[in-house]
Amino acid sequence: MKAALLSALVPGLGQLILGRRQRGLAILATGAALVVVMLWLRQPLGWLSVVPFWVVQVIDAMRLAGRRRTGTARLVLLGLLPFYVAGWQATEASPSLLVSGYPRVAPLLRSFLAPDFLTRESLEDMTVKVQVFTPCPEEMPPEAPLTDEAPSVSVRPACAPLGSSITVAGAGFAPDQPVDLVWRNPTGERSPLGHAVTGGDGAFAAEVVVPVESIPSHIRERYPDRPQDQAVEVTVPGPPGPLRPSETLRLVIGAMAVTIALGFIATVFGALLAVPLAVLGARNLMADLRFGKVIYFVVRTFMNVMRSIEPLILAVVFVVWVGQGPFAGALALTVHTVAALGKLFSESIEGIDEGPVEAVRATGASWLETVVFAVFPQVVPPFTAFTVYRWDINVRMSTILGFVGGGGIGFLLQQWIFKSRWSEAATAVVVIAMVVMFLDFLSATLRERIVEGKPLLPSRGRRVAAAALIVALLAFAAWAWRTAEVELGTLARGTPNVRPIVTQLLTPRLIDFEQQSETATATLVVPCPGEGSQQEAQPAQSDLGEEAGHALTLSQSCADPGDWITVTGQGLRPGASGQLAWLLPDGRQLTAKRVTVDDGGILEAEIEVRPILEEQALEFGAPVGLVANLSWDVGYPMPSTQLRITLSALIQTVLMALMATTVGALVAIPLSLLGARNIMPRNLLGNAVYYLTRTFMNVLRSVEPLILAAIFAAWVGYGIPFAGVMAITLVTIANLGKLFSEAVESIDPGPLEAVYATGANKLQVIVFGVLPQMIPPFLSFGIYQWDINVRISTVIGFVGGGGIGFVLRRWMNLTDWRAAAVAILGIVVVVSTMDFLSGLVRARIRHRKGGEDDMLEAAAEDPYTTVAIEGGA
Repeated sequence: MKAALLSALVPGLGQLILGRRQRGLAILATGAALVVVMLWLRQPLGWLSVVPFWVVQVIDAMRLAGRRRTGTARLVLLGLLPFYVAGWQATEASPSLLVSGYPRVAPLLRSFLAPDFLTRESLEDMTVKVQVFTPCPEEMPPEAPLTDEAPSVSVRPACAPLGSSITVAGAGFAPDQPVDLVWRNPTGERSPLGHAVTGGDGAFAAEVVVPVESIPSHIRERYPDRPQDQAVEVTVPGPPGPLRPSETLRLVIGAMAVTIALGFIATVFGALLAVPLAVLGARNLMADLRFGKVIYFVVRTFMNVMRSIEPLILAVVFVVWVGQGPFAGALALTVHTVAALGKLFSESIEGIDEGPVEAVRATGASWLETVVFAVFPQVVPPFTAFTVYRWDINVRMSTILGFVGGGGIGFLLQQWIFKSRWSEAATAVVVIAMVVMFLDFLSATLRERIVEGKPLLPSRGRRVAAAALIVALLAFAAWAWRTAEVELGTLARGTPNVRPIVTQLLTPRLIDFEQQSETATATLVVPCPGEGSQQEAQPAQSDLGEEAGHALTLSQSCADPGDWITVTGQGLRPGASGQLAWLLPDGRQLTAKRVTVDDGGILEAEIEVRPILEEQALEFGAPVGLVANLSWDVGYPMPSTQLRITLSALIQTVLMALMATTVGALVAIPLSLLGARNIMPRNLLGNAVYYLTRTFMNVLRSVEPLILAAIFAAWVGYGIPFAGVMAITLVTIANLGKLFSEAVESIDPGPLEAVYATGANKLQVIVFGVLPQMIPPFLSFGIYQWDINVRISTVIGFVGGGGIGFVLRRWMNLTDWRAAAVAILGIVVVVSTMDFLSGLVRARIRHRKGGEDDMLEAAAEDPYTTVAIEGGA
């Protein structure tokens, strides 16, 4: 009874005093997590879902005290129930959004069936256009009259507001001639309006709507009354020409080539840099060296931390460092590759045969000689296999780096999805899937031959083939170097850009103090009216009032773009810090420089006058202002706002991964049975279902989750976590479906034959012969996939999928790097913790299985499976 009372007060406490330490700690940790999640959720009804778990763990303590048999499944299920309740609310799950938002992405889904690969362009199109003003100008140009002598077009009315209807009329065309109507906006972009057919007299008339989106919203808001010169174009298609690659396909192939190149460069650099790191991170090589254990710990920690940070986050930093383009993406992938391959290489070194090492040491060889002559010969095959597969993974990852300016196909894809150009987007996704599946097959074939010790080249003419292969690889490397725009000098030139960022990233804003603030302003005329117009500067008083004695003084009262002015403030709070910002006439503030007030209450800084100040001043006919926003700490330290936002977003991220993993695993179970060769009958229908299922899973695995998230964000709404959940769910279905089906194919056929012998039907054989054998590997794969999904969830918000990635991207866009450092630190902690816990649970499942299930062991320990899943394969 005592144990039950203690568990009623604190979950798991009764189990702890009864000596069931692991059980008690697990229940205690679950209870603590439930309390944290429910307090974060702030939903009183959510606490009701905790009650069943609380009651069952009390009953569990009573049964343990009475030495009666207890079960774990009920505890686990009831412990998960509150998390699913919280996850449903936290992820804003609403299946109705899939229905209501379907019309927005229906063209994309249709385009998947008919991607824009080939086109049959007309040989000689004829285009006639007519001007349309929106809205009407004060003086309209004369209308162009219609004539039957040559094709001509007119519109009525000749000016109209956006969204209104106008009539397009044409004459002088061929009888019964189809024509295309196209709208051209002021920037030259075209959008289709529809089609028309001329009558027997060669004339036509059609009513069209002036596209609202033809003029960007910011221009409409800023210049509501300014007439915009637009046009209606009437095109008469010429005779069809021969089939040829479409413009979309040519763009996609060019961007995909860049993607492959930067993935190759990152793999080569990453593998070369990972080798020394792997040696320093191998316990068996560093244990006997002086300070070896310290070096081992530092290197392993570095690799684990860098593996926890997705390349997309690293790419943002490198874009600031070296500028937008494929080189930034290649650098980001290189850093991640060094960490990932370094860990795999070091584990390979730790698993070598120690016999050759001891033999070489016995000859008196040094540590370095031992590594070169005893270690490297043993690890060349696995190193090569890992590197080959890493290129496949890097190509997958590089398809999304363009979303943050890292070059490759991602940049085009992001633009097309953002502009709802679904035909082009579908073409890009299909090409990505085809290339990734080909590389997957190629790398799998090469790795199989390497691991099995089979020759990569034919025995006949091997030297010639080897020489040709080396020449081809060197030529490919030179092409990749040029295509990826590698320019190592930009690393040195861009260091001043990234140095402040690194400093801020190393000092995350974890603690806040209550703050007081003050501001001071001054006015500057931009540009100067003319030579000799500069007057003696008139200091402007701060908003705090003249009696406070705060003022900013400028070295001159007017300036031109490119000039530098000196800003001085006196009587300010000593030690206060903040930012100098330009106060634009439209009310916006443009950050100029970070400043600190010295101990004497004086602020002094030099800032450059930017061209945008002149544009704003001339547009609004008003001077620009300069404001010093200063603040200082008072009171006691407390968790920062950024830390609280990060913790909240991380809880949402973990719940997103949990929901996606659960739904994906439930769907993957029946899908895996349809994709298992030993389950599906070998007749026409069975073969068709098997190959369709396998193809579906392979295609879905070939598309990065961020691409799917961008599509779902357009589908259900930008920034809604449900979009990220749907994307991760599809990836989970594909990954677990493949792993589950391979596990089903490797089961012991004995129990199936025994169930068949009883006269059972197919469904009964699956229920009583297959599923009992599959529970341990299914659980192990599911837990590992949840770990991977947490990693994916950390960046899914970069494209509008919610979670910590959405918060991190916003802080990075605002260049608030100290806040971004808090989010990155939180990601590293959560990912590392999930990695450790999932490994612990999977090891326990293997232990309970007694080492009988080879497929389970392979899933947990096989490095290729690990790499494949980590890479989103």
